[in-house]
Amino acid sequence: MDLFALDGELAGLEAALEQLHAHARLSLLPALAWHLRQRDGGRAMALSEEARALLVTSTSSENERLHVQARLDMLDGEVAWLNAELDQALAACQRGQAAFYKLGDARGQADAHMLEAQIMADRGQSLPAEAHWSAAAHAAMLARDPARIAFAQIAKARSELLRDIRRAESPQRFSVLEPGSEPHPCVTAVHSEYLGLAAALRGDFAESTGHYAASQEAAARCGQFRLCVESTSLLGRSYAKLNDHESSLTWMQRALALARQRPWPWSLGVCLMHFGETLRNFGRHQAASELLHEALQTLTPLAGSRPYTWTLMFLAHLERDMGQHEASLAHYRELGQRAQGLNHNEIIIDASLGEAIALSLLDRPREAQALALQVLEQSRGLANVLRQTDVLKALADMHARHALPPPAEMQEANAVLHYLGQAVTLMAGVGGYTPPPELLEQLARAYARQSDFARAYEFSQRAGVARGTIHGQEATDRAIAMQVHHQTERARVEMAYHRQLAAAQHKRALALQQTSETLEQLGRIGQQITAQLRFDAVFEALAEHAQAMLSADAFAICLLHPDGQHLSTSYVLERGKPLPVELIALNDPFANTARCVRERRELVVHLPPEQYDPSLVPGTLQTLSRLYSPLMVADQVLGVMSVQSVRPHAYGEREQTIFRSLCAYGAIALDNARAYEQLRQARAKMLAQDKLATLGSLVAGVAQAMNSPLGNAVLVAETLQHRAGSLNQKLRANELRRAELQGFAQESTQASALLVSGLEQASRLVQSFTRLAGRGPTEPHQEFELFAVGQQLLRGLQARLQTAGVRLRLALPEGLMLSGYPQALTHVLAQLLDNVLLHAYPADHQAGERCVTLAAEAVGDRILVRVQDNGIGLDGHRLRRLFEPFSTADDAGAGAHSGRGLGLFVCHTLVNTLWGGEIRADSRPGEGCRFTLDLPRQAPEGKS
Repeated sequence: MDLFALDGELAGLEAALEQLHAHARLSLLPALAWHLRQRDGGRAMALSEEARALLVTSTSSENERLHVQARLDMLDGEVAWLNAELDQALAACQRGQAAFYKLGDARGQADAHMLEAQIMADRGQSLPAEAHWSAAAHAAMLARDPARIAFAQIAKARSELLRDIRRAESPQRFSVLEPGSEPHPCVTAVHSEYLGLAAALRGDFAESTGHYAASQEAAARCGQFRLCVESTSLLGRSYAKLNDHESSLTWMQRALALARQRPWPWSLGVCLMHFGETLRNFGRHQAASELLHEALQTLTPLAGSRPYTWTLMFLAHLERDMGQHEASLAHYRELGQRAQGLNHNEIIIDASLGEAIALSLLDRPREAQALALQVLEQSRGLANVLRQTDVLKALADMHARHALPPPAEMQEANAVLHYLGQAVTLMAGVGGYTPPPELLEQLARAYARQSDFARAYEFSQRAGVARGTIHGQEATDRAIAMQVHHQTERARVEMAYHRQLAAAQHKRALALQQTSETLEQLGRIGQQITAQLRFDAVFEALAEHAQAMLSADAFAICLLHPDGQHLSTSYVLERGKPLPVELIALNDPFANTARCVRERRELVVHLPPEQYDPSLVPGTLQTLSRLYSPLMVADQVLGVMSVQSVRPHAYGEREQTIFRSLCAYGAIALDNARAYEQLRQARAKMLAQDKLATLGSLVAGVAQAMNSPLGNAVLVAETLQHRAGSLNQKLRANELRRAELQGFAQESTQASALLVSGLEQASRLVQSFTRLAGRGPTEPHQEFELFAVGQQLLRGLQARLQTAGVRLRLALPEGLMLSGYPQALTHVLAQLLDNVLLHAYPADHQAGERCVTLAAEAVGDRILVRVQDNGIGLDGHRLRRLFEPFSTADDAGAGAHSGRGLGLFVCHTLVNTLWGGEIRADSRPGEGCRFTLDLPRQAPEGKS
């Protein structure tokens, strides 16, 4: 995330956010709020609150949520800082800083240190502020962010410059701003302001004016409005120093107007302070007093800051000029105390000198002299010639005003000449500097009072020359100011033009990009919608995308009723809540949905809030913007789709295009769903008929299969009954012979065996049929290991396998778990293996080793179980009928072979119905047969 965004980038964020709804907005809300923090703090905080609300129900990862929270905390901190709520700002900043360090986000760490540095600076704690600027630059280097590196380095250099103005003679150079580089405007803004400040402290106001103008323009472009206000105010001060009073007042007023738009205490106080001091220098004392007192009150929450200290100094100077010496003395003393806290030696000297002058004016000469001499020694220690001359002039005034002891080293006739002479000598020793004519004239008058007219004339002449020089310099300054003003205005107009041009180009590019993205998104949405084959799925997909791409407080789909005279409100949502189904007559004169069908065209309705709406259904939402479109395929109308918003004029050309596309996709999807429903019903009808036919065939097969064993059993039973009756008659007549009894016993044994065999066959058929009908014994749904099922089968079939000379090879992986019905699966596998033993290897089969393989493998969430033999195989005709009732691997005519005519049909039913899987067989004559069970890892419950 950039430190500051340009106007075009901000417009792009705004436009992109408008296209997002619900939680999708969370991706852009923090960035937009961050870049609005100085442009529009109120809206920035509103967006922040929206982001925090969405964060509560967001499905983002913990790190993503923490990162958003940290950026919002930084936003809270900066807004509080701008409003001079420094304790609150520091707490929010440190919360964000802790989160960024936890996340390892170096860029966020840099931002946190920069904000804390600015908070420390506004508290007047310059050394801690510089430490945070250094930490910010280090973090920015880790993040490889040149803009943040430069910003932090320049801010630290500016703080050092204010602590020691001697640095102004050689401003610091920055490696990230080498010639040929194009820094971000936010860096240009702070760098130009730094250069302007250094030039002003050197007294080069022509140069400072150009730098301040560049800073003001760049700061406005990237939303650094606090710096923009400050640079505008300093630009006015520089024009004042160039004696261009008209330009000075113009820029001062412009700065004050900007500051009042966003009444941050620091910015407004600085503008009031500079404006008041400028008016003081113009001699407009009353207006200056009002502005400086307002500035002092505005800056009260920032009482430890430099602007508050400077305001005190300017106010004390003004009160001295106005003869308010007691008030002036009080303010100079307060100024001295605050300057000590700021460790600002220049202001300490100014405060002490002002206090000495005030004491003199209050007729306290001894205190004034002692303090002035102390200040003189301090200024000599700083090697500050201008401050020394100010102190020397003040001492001369004190001696002219009061009878004071002369200085011990005095060689002139009196102390006034002594101190004034030293001042002139000091100033003359500064290269390129002309002593002010007022000082020279004051010295000339002092010599004249001593009757030294020759020296008086000399200094009077020098004063005239100095005045001419100064007048020339003032004219030069005014010419320079006019030139700078012209260049500044021309540059401002050119930059404004280029900014407008860039904004227009960005807007066009953004529109093209949005159009392309919208078309691409609509294409994906169309594929998703038209892929649905159920009405409810189509309705939900259309509602979801309509609410995501449009302002849709209400959404409705009305389908044509089968009677052709009504519309049915098939799917209606109001703010996410469904409404009951209703019928709307097609001839209803007030219903827009009916009108849309009648006229077969799209309707766009925009209502003013106060207009009566005859189509409003009582108890429903009052919407002001509505779109209706018929759902048509070819020339056939299926129904109407509508979106509605409570916002006025919510649907422009772009929204109508999106809605039109959604309706086109919806019509196709609904037509597909209708066709699919018709197909499903036809298929269900055919399936029901097939089931009836299959049931008839099954019943007939069961009857035929049971006819033989039951018929045989009845015949045997009747025969046995007849023989028993005959034997009983002979027994009563005493005609029974031993041979007849032995014959009856032998016949009874044979008949019983036949009877039991027939009844067992019938019993097996009944059991298979019962299992097929789902009325067999229930089995609980449970988890089991497939390998254990295979081992159980091997043990159960071991004897039959040995008798048949068949080897069963198990290839089941251990640990493969399933959840379902193990007994049913065991029955299926046993039936398949039994089928192999009965039919795969006839007596004349001579194909080497007889081998059956039981194998399994996991494929995703499915399990494939295979039973494969190397027997005689099946032809295509028999393979197709393999799972039909009473069909075996033998010819279709041998359906009751071994009484297992339902065996494979039962397998098919258990796998497909109970397990929710699929069974299939593959075979070729002479190549064996393979059964494949495609089972889910977890069978559906409740079907056993």
